[in-house]
Amino acid sequence: MVLDMDQRLVPSLKKLREEVDLLAPHRDRGADGDVGDRAHQLEVSAHNPDDTPGVRVPREDADHVPEIHALDIDATGPWPANRDLNWIVEVIRGRHLRGFDTRLQNIIWRGRVASRSWGWSWENRAGIGHFDHAHFESTSEDRAESDTRPWGLLEAGTKGRLLTMEKLDGLGLPVLHLGDDDADHDGYDLIRRVQKLLQIESDGIYGPKTAAAIRQVGINDGLSITRPVWQRLYGLSHL
Repeated sequence: MVLDMDQRLVPSLKKLREEVDLLAPHRDRGADGDVGDRAHQLEVSAHNPDDTPGVRVPREDADHVPEIHALDIDATGPWPANRDLNWIVEVIRGRHLRGFDTRLQNIIWRGRVASRSWGWSWENRAGIGHFDHAHFESTSEDRAESDTRPWGLLEAGTKGRLLTMEKLDGLGLPVLHLGDDDADHDGYDLIRRVQKLLQIESDGIYGPKTAAAIRQVGINDGLSITRPVWQRLYGLSHL
């Protein structure tokens, strides 16, 4: 059993729970949880607070502050149209797989584990369970555990316009346009990510050089990054 609402939960996972609650404010929270009960304290678990005598954790961070690095989210819902816990899991796993996020160590869901340790593919694990909830486990890196940027479950906000999110291989990815600047967006460094994929100078500004590089990819006029461009950049020719 995992108990919930412990203030020792790391800020990045508090932000994740907040984002899930905004997505589905009336969802069932019966299987939600963060801090482990006595049974968890007798085993190695990220639900146990680190830097705490008498409990065991998979990793220690550097700050010597008792913190919990795992969050469980109930699968029940109700969820909005075309959204459920599996969608949430795949958006978050996908963002890690594609390099948009690096805050998690493991995800456990439906008898499988996806981990940064092996590139975020799913591995089946007999007896691991987690069918009524998903387990999200933060890394123990100080910067990651305190990072409260959005997790990609809502439309990504900007200081100006909203970034439209579109489906790509089950993931939420942004539609970007000429003139966009990472400084105005939500902290994902989206344009820098594109520039690295294009192997050009990475300045975070979607200007003429980036547009010219996209044109060389041969998908469109270079004035926007939409689903076909993402497909080409990531080699997702099977879509």
